[in-house]
Amino acid sequence: MNFRFYFLNFKLSNNLVDNSPPFAKIIIVSMRKTYTLWICFILALCLFFIPFLTAQAINGEEFVLGEPGILPNSFWYNFEIVKERVVIIFTFSNLSKAKKLLSLSTERVSELNKMVELDDIPNSQKTINRYISALNEMKTNLDDCNKNNGKTKEQIEKSRIEATWQAEKILEIKQGAPQELESDLNKAIEKATEIINMKCD
Repeated sequence: MNFRFYFLNFKLSNNLVDNSPPFAKIIIVSMRKTYTLWICFILALCLFFIPFLTAQAINGEEFVLGEPGILPNSFWYNFEIVKERVVIIFTFSNLSKAKKLLSLSTERVSELNKMVELDDIPNSQKTINRYISALNEMKTNLDDCNKNNGKTKEQIEKSRIEATWQAEKILEIKQGAPQELESDLNKAIEKATEIINMKCD
């Protein structure tokens, strides 16, 4: 019934274009194109600017691990990774990149938690590698703590606090994880510790 309605509606709108004077046809076609462009623009915004944070900060220092979005065992996960990379590439400020990468590292912890629950060892290992990679890239973007009128220094401190929380979470995950993941989880904890020990002199 709905399909018939939309088909008739589409047909009527086409008849309207066909039976309209030339100047009206141009206006109608332009309106259609504009409408389509707006839909595409809104969809793009939804895709690229959905908040990255899975963990929500409470009073700036407490964190709660939320449910992950698309999981690494999903067909759509690679598209999610591509989307994240596009956002990072088109973020031109090092400070903003560092903030996004910190959020992504927290997202990886959430995904890791779920993969361990599912006993998915290969995807758990891939998630750990992505977590380490996100922290490495974040650290690179915070190399000069004297930039941005002290904002970089402030971001380093926030990163240290969040990395401390991440390390605690990974330790909790490790307790229920298979033996095969112990070495990988230790590497993730070491990387978090590296961020915790960052100093800005």
